[in-house]
Amino acid sequence: MTNLPDVRPASATGPELRERTLELLEFPRIREALASHTRTPMSRERALALSPVYDTAAVAELQQETAEAALLLDESPSLALSNDPRPLVQRAAVGGMLVGSELIAVADGLDAARSAKALGGVARSRTPLLRNLTRNIADLRPLERELRSKLTPSGELKDDASPLLRQLRAESRDAYHQAAGGLQAYVDSDLGTEVLQDSLYTVRGGRLVLPVKADFKGRMPGIVHGSSDSGATLFIEPFSNVHRTNRWREAGDAEQEEVRRILQRLTVSVARRAAETMHALEMVARLDAALAKARYAQTYRGVAVGEGDSVRLVEARHPLLGAAVPVSLALEPPVSVLVVTGPNTGGKTVALKTLGLTALMRQSGLMLPCSPQTSLPLFDGVYADIGDQQSIEHAVSTFSSHVTAIAGILAHATPRSLVLFDELGTSTDPEEGAALGCAVAAHLAEQGVPCVVTTHHRPLAALAEEHEAMENASVELDPQTLRPTYKLTMGLPGRSYAMDIAARTGLDARIVEAAQHRLGPVHRETEGLLSAIRWERALTREKLDEAEAERARAAELSAELTKQVEALESAQASVVEEVRGGAGEGGRAAVGEGGAGGVAQGGEPRSCEAEAG
Repeated sequence: MTNLPDVRPASATGPELRERTLELLEFPRIREALASHTRTPMSRERALALSPVYDTAAVAELQQETAEAALLLDESPSLALSNDPRPLVQRAAVGGMLVGSELIAVADGLDAARSAKALGGVARSRTPLLRNLTRNIADLRPLERELRSKLTPSGELKDDASPLLRQLRAESRDAYHQAAGGLQAYVDSDLGTEVLQDSLYTVRGGRLVLPVKADFKGRMPGIVHGSSDSGATLFIEPFSNVHRTNRWREAGDAEQEEVRRILQRLTVSVARRAAETMHALEMVARLDAALAKARYAQTYRGVAVGEGDSVRLVEARHPLLGAAVPVSLALEPPVSVLVVTGPNTGGKTVALKTLGLTALMRQSGLMLPCSPQTSLPLFDGVYADIGDQQSIEHAVSTFSSHVTAIAGILAHATPRSLVLFDELGTSTDPEEGAALGCAVAAHLAEQGVPCVVTTHHRPLAALAEEHEAMENASVELDPQTLRPTYKLTMGLPGRSYAMDIAARTGLDARIVEAAQHRLGPVHRETEGLLSAIRWERALTREKLDEAEAERARAAELSAELTKQVEALESAQASVVEEVRGGAGEGGRAAVGEGGAGGVAQGGEPRSCEAEAG
């Protein structure tokens, strides 16, 4: 063996490998989709930080939260919040002062907490977990009432926030009107018409001023508080109005001091209940995050999936692909390794990612896009090597990156893990890559580690046929159109269809034929056998479909016949009842006419002769 320098990178830890798998399986896109269904900034934060957990009790609790939240969706929950008040509450707790708009944001958070508490108690018997979560939310209505009684919805202090504030605001308004009136007199005067640029007054540096033409500066005695950009206008406060503006400013300063005092007092009220408020807001975030999971599940018809001892994926759809063909596969004892073969673009990687994502979603508390018959074990880690991870910067080739990833996964995977290898043994010499792939797959099979491998290497598929802990599966092309079916078939290795595709796409027939002759006899025989099996399966499936259609038609005819028989029986019963009713009426009429016992009127028996006469 050639001696090569040791370029071995530092080994990744288990958590690092699990985090890398989240990226490879595009789990961040699941987070983003979930976040779009949240109604509060706090729950959005939780959604974007969503990660699978690896404890049975924790997974069960997360799944129960989502299931109970789905029941609450029928109640049309109005839990919503535009701002996150937690930083404001924390600032108040350490002595910072909140302004009016921030105090209103806190009040809105308290309102959301109150709604969460009420929502948690809507269906107590059916949502015990959410009920227990929300029942401990403190009653913060007194604090909310205090804030709203002092502040307008926009965060301005109301005039009646305190008696002194009402008085000071009245004085400030009166002082302003007097100061403004003094300037308005100038505006309306002949002097104003001559020296002012505009017939109005304005504020500069907190002082009421007039816009005087620069050329007439001497005609308007006063204090210059600025000029326009062109210098053509001076902003002058007339000396005669200074005392009025001073009074207005003094009143305004007194008002602002009272405002500051009231805001400080309200901030202290928030600080006193900061711990209870933070807990309540965390419960709001948790409840809305659960509701978001339920809303998200509605978009892909998600179902709750139970925990099983083995992998059984039934009709699972890739959650990020709108029109994905459902995937079904199983890893049941003694099989722990599934080898998926077949042509490129046939759906091998999609099947791999579908399994990985469903496992991660379940352990994150999300419902799954699959049949309720699906069951998955609790995995202590999901590890994947998918795609090209080469790094020019670190002089790591594609093959080296794959081997590094495989080595790290093998070091951490256990029989309770899920391992996903896409194109195992690729990016190197095919013979050596196949040998390495076989060795890795066999090692995992002997360790009992659940694993799904996609590959083009036939030796790996051959190994799966022989190894009792391994099984083949395949994706196929339509035998007539050579278009992908994206269906996964268990128990049978796949074909590459390379020659068929080459011939159909216009490659010279002589080249295709020459290539066929270069294939080994075993390869050609295997391809022929697989093709025959595929055709047999297709014919069998067609016959089964026809039989199922006939069975359905027979069932329809039987149901229709049953209805007709029931209708006839009902009609017959009606006729019999009518006949019986008619016979009874005739008998009663005969008795009434002839008298009882054949006795004639007057009590004498009738003789035959008399009857005859």
